Amino acid sequence: MITLRGSTKVLKQAEKLVASLPKAKIALNNLHEILEHVRSFGVEKFTIDFGIARGLEYYTDFVFELYVDGVQVAGGGRYDELIELLGGEPCPAVGVGFGVDRIARTLLKRGMIVPRERLDCVVLPASEGMLSECLKIVGELRRAGLLVDVDLMRRRLSKAIAYANACGAKHSIIVGTKDLAAGRVTLREMHTGDQVQVPRQELVARLKSASKS
Repeated sequence: MITLRGSTKVLKQAEKLVASLPKAKIALNNLHEILEHVRSFGVEKFTIDFGIARGLEYYTDFVFELYVDGVQVAGGGRYDELIELLGGEPCPAVGVGFGVDRIARTLLKRGMIVPRERLDCVVLPASEGMLSECLKIVGELRRAGLLVDVDLMRRRLSKAIAYANACGAKHSIIVGTKDLAAGRVTLREMHTGDQVQVPRQELVARLKSASKS
């Protein structure tokens, strides 16, 4: 199995190999969900490698590495038992380490300027099952040049709005099941608390216009 490497096609091969292993089947299901979220960000260039192994033994599930121009700039994985091993309560966890020097060299090489303005907006899922759509919105807005964050902590909406405010965001985008079914989202101006419903397809243009004012 460690020789499997390539596109999502290798997942079907892996599923056959672990058909009698319940824990491995759960891990593959988790990987499918992770890849769905990766695609929601607009990322299509990735490689699945069942032979990858990182140097630390506390990883308990998937591991990952990020490359830019062939240079590894980050890596990490899941380590559900580490916190308990160090004396804490049992707690599922995932982490990532960044190579700051490598990232800085890459930015310089590419001539990229890291924006220093405060966040243009934070995208907030208002109900269960909205994360994938929120990630799609984040990807669209970032590709449009906006500085965007997303709430991943499944907070209640009031706390999520407070989080967006604490981030210094100019706006928040609230994505709810009923609104999305009607083809719209809610755009909130954080300073005044004013909210307006915006057609989903007009969101990028509307927020770009608002960010200039």
